[in-house]
Formats: sequence, structure tokens, C-alpha cells
Amino acid sequence: MLIVQGTNDQLIEEAQSRELQRLLLAAGVPVRYISFDGGHMFSGLSQGQQSSITLQEIAYVMQHEQP
Repeated sequence: MLIVQGTNDQLIEEAQSRELQRLLLAAGVPVRYISFDGGHMFSGLSQGQQSSITLQEIAYVMQHEQP
């Protein structure tokens, strides 16, 4: 599971995403939390910042890909 959370998200609270992360880890589910300084749906981010997050997402998926 990959969680991407903006620190200024007004729709989904960061604490809610962190709780999801905690519960997933407790259940033995691989999870990565990526936090960025921005709002919901990447609002407030430059194209470069969005690309950086996308590359992190791709790296995570490739790391957990099953052959």
C-alpha cells in the first residue's frame, strides 16, 4: 500500500492517513508513506515536485512487483 499525503490537505487529515499506515503495518501489509508540502491532489506543487513524487511511487510499485 502506498499513501501519498499533503501536509496542507484540507480534505483528508494527515492523522487519518498516519492511522491507516499504522493499522496496515500492524496487519503485516507493506506500506510506504510519502508526505509532501502541499494540499489535496498535489495542489500547490510545481511540476518538478509532482514528478519527484511520481518517481517515488513508481519505485515503490516496482519494489513490490510480483513476477
